[in-house]
Amino acid sequence: MFEILKKPLLFAVLILFLFPSCIKYYKISNMEFHQGYPHEDELEAIDGNRKTTAIYDQFITQAIFDVLYLSDSVRFAYVDKYCEKRGLGKETKKSLQARELELNKNWITFYVLADIRDKKHVSLTDKNSAWSLYLRFKDKRTIRPLSIREVDLAPEYQYLFGPLFNRFKRYYEVKFAARDSNNNYYIKNKEPFDLVVSSAYKESFLTFNEPKTPIKKPKKKENTKKCVCEYCESIINRKATKKSRLKKIDYKKEQKPKKTRKIKKRKLLKDEDFYWI
Repeated sequence: MFEILKKPLLFAVLILFLFPSCIKYYKISNMEFHQGYPHEDELEAIDGNRKTTAIYDQFITQAIFDVLYLSDSVRFAYVDKYCEKRGLGKETKKSLQARELELNKNWITFYVLADIRDKKHVSLTDKNSAWSLYLRFKDKRTIRPLSIREVDLAPEYQYLFGPLFNRFKRYYEVKFAARDSNNNYYIKNKEPFDLVVSSAYKESFLTFNEPKTPIKKPKKKENTKKCVCEYCESIINRKATKKSRLKKIDYKKEQKPKKTRKIKKRKLLKDEDFYWI
């Protein structure tokens, strides 16, 4: 019985050790196991609107906050994904976009994924929470949130959070007033502002609406060489040819002063030098 099972076991071992090294699983998975067809990527909208801050005590993690600011572009990305998922038409899409823009006129909203390691901490919704959130503007004004509540994130927002989303964190919706008591907007012309995360011991902040600085590409050094020859003294933007090199060498030879040999004077012999004869 053992001899019969011996060959299949050897074959299985060879497959386990040799087959993965020959063909990668991700090259055949789509052919053997249907993966579905991906939707259009909407992650460009979260550029600068999704940020993370982690606070440590020496090497110990105290808290990690992943924040998504629901700006106009993020809300539009949510609507696109929502309509795409449910097969809704253009008219419904436009009405949903108008509704989302109206929400931004009244609220400054964030979704926060919180991983707080403090054992005494229960929830950000508590009055005596270990951590607090507030907004700080350019003119140093600060405002507290009007509401903080735990939510179940919609699949569309889970997608926008990407790999930051997991089941080990708590999800919060944090809302601030968009206007002050004089009915003036706190954020004008997309000015930068900070979302501050603070405890009794330390604080951290995330800056949103930061101006994008263009990336300056380093300039390539031009391969310029001076043509040092008797015919041309201009700068040429090309590699020196064999001919020009030879001219350069000849020109240098001409410019060098000729070395004169020092001839030793011969000593004239006198009669006295032949005394030995």
